[in-house]
Amino acid sequence: MSQVKIPRCYFGEKELEPSTIQLHGFSDASRQAYAAAVYLRSEWDDGRVQVELVASKTKEAPLKRQSIPRLELLGTTILARLMNTVQTSLPSEIKTFYWTDSTTALCWITKKKSWKEYVQHRVQEIRQLLPKKSWRYCSGPENPADQPSRGLKGNDPVSCKL
Repeated sequence: MSQVKIPRCYFGEKELEPSTIQLHGFSDASRQAYAAAVYLRSEWDDGRVQVELVASKTKEAPLKRQSIPRLELLGTTILARLMNTVQTSLPSEIKTFYWTDSTTALCWITKKKSWKEYVQHRVQEIRQLLPKKSWRYCSGPENPADQPSRGLKGNDPVSCKL
């Protein structure tokens, strides 16, 4: 664990400010857990791009067995809560993107339709916290929230490319 370092200085020198700042949130789920991770992407005029982990949250899956789409919906729900918290502490002009590898959860969030009670309650909370037009699909292997949703060992973050 001593090799795992998470920088907390997001913008470097004060005289050089990034030209573009984006906030990207990712969610994922498995039978073991569901997770969310939030990254800050900064781009400078000289072409440099910096991506830093801002926050993450992982929860164990409920003991009562649930379908993967429902677990994915729980992942998007904790992402919505986490992104809302992070966004309130940053300037409002930051462009935001929300990513999930679940096409079912994405459909539930973005389509204007009434769903069954369990799904509808979570979808309403997500829509109240985050705009539905900013949700995007991200394939599983490219999703940084995939690792924590499957469980990480102590030294896994060191060797993880994402």
